[in-house]
Amino acid sequence: MIRIGIDVGGTFTKAVAVDRTSGQIMARAVVPTTHRAPSGVAEGAVAALLDLLAQERIRRDRIAFLTLSTTQAVNALLEGDVSPVGILAIGPRRERRQIQRLTRIERIDLAPGRTVPLHYAYLDRESLSESSLREAITSLRTAGAAVLAVSAAYAVEDPSSELMALEVAKELNIPVTAGSQLTGLYGLEVRTLTAAVNASILPKMRETTAWLRMALWEAGIRAPAMILTGDLSIAPMDQLAELPATSILSGPAASVAGALSSQPAVDALFVEVGGTSTNLGVIRNGRPALRYVRILRHPTCLRSVDVHVAGIGGGSLVRIDRGRLIGIGPRSAHIAGLPYASFAREVTPPFRLEIVAPQPGDRPDYAVVRDAQGRRVALTVTDAANVLGLLPPDDYAAGNRNLARAAFEPLAASLGKSVDEVAREVLQAATDTLVPLA
Repeated sequence: MIRIGIDVGGTFTKAVAVDRTSGQIMARAVVPTTHRAPSGVAEGAVAALLDLLAQERIRRDRIAFLTLSTTQAVNALLEGDVSPVGILAIGPRRERRQIQRLTRIERIDLAPGRTVPLHYAYLDRESLSESSLREAITSLRTAGAAVLAVSAAYAVEDPSSELMALEVAKELNIPVTAGSQLTGLYGLEVRTLTAAVNASILPKMRETTAWLRMALWEAGIRAPAMILTGDLSIAPMDQLAELPATSILSGPAASVAGALSSQPAVDALFVEVGGTSTNLGVIRNGRPALRYVRILRHPTCLRSVDVHVAGIGGGSLVRIDRGRLIGIGPRSAHIAGLPYASFAREVTPPFRLEIVAPQPGDRPDYAVVRDAQGRRVALTVTDAANVLGLLPPDDYAAGNRNLARAAFEPLAASLGKSVDEVAREVLQAATDTLVPLA
């Protein structure tokens, strides 16, 4: 029997088939992650799976189960790709002021300049009814909320008010999360924030799950489909559609699992650099350390492996403002839909510098270059390493050094520095982002 694992990263989606008995790798497949496809990243996951199934050793009827790990949830948060959230708080009338103080979250910061849009309503538990819930939810939707987070005082002991709100929200066809679905821990403020974070990524993750389910069925895969959660447990893939926050560190958890499989008894700090984000984790006595997840500076009540995620990777774009370099990422070349300068095949120097916003709502401070034919390429951390000749010729990230240097020339000119100086500054800025996390 065969086990299949699919990892959806910010830049690449990878699939592997393993013999269940011997642990031998039978087949591999790698495709670019399909952020811009009609079915989103699910399309790339299916493409990687179909590449595996096309290899002659892999038979559909021998697949025992399939497990998915993904950075989609964490990347959505790091990049600010979230839905506006309506927070509906419920509590006793006599404690209204205290409960409002704990549940009225002013802002949830994500990427630079990006926050989760928040709207707020409060209901006294004594006046709670389907009618009052319907009115409050409708008012939140009218105000701009696309999803709902319900947080009731004392729901750890009695979740009935949250459950009633869930039913009304579903009748009104608004995606909804209740704090009691995610945790049984006390701490109303943290439960509220966790529910809001989960709700903010519900639409994106529901869409992904639906596409994956349909594609697996059409591919003839009838084996159980699972999702790797942040604490290294696995759950049915349908959980991704309702509780996507449990998968926030799914991709990083897969990094820990990989580290443990190669070095099962170590004390180690490991660093895994992807195209969009970087994972830093701790292993003690051959076991992963566990902690409560933090979304940037915000604590949550979700347990996960002790992995810090930074919104910076090999494909992260350079950001400048007023003649100086101000940061790297979190947007990557892949998210922007641009080739790395080092790997662009159809562009020709000389280049001219442009400042863009990779996605609607982003700050227009990302540096790219355009050739005489109007073809744009990205300036990334990987390109900086190629500029300086730091990569061996056989390295996966080694590209066209001359083309990378030509692409960095207009950036260097705008900053009043040499190409080498700017490339070193880019690498130093990327490193400076990671060092505090270690």
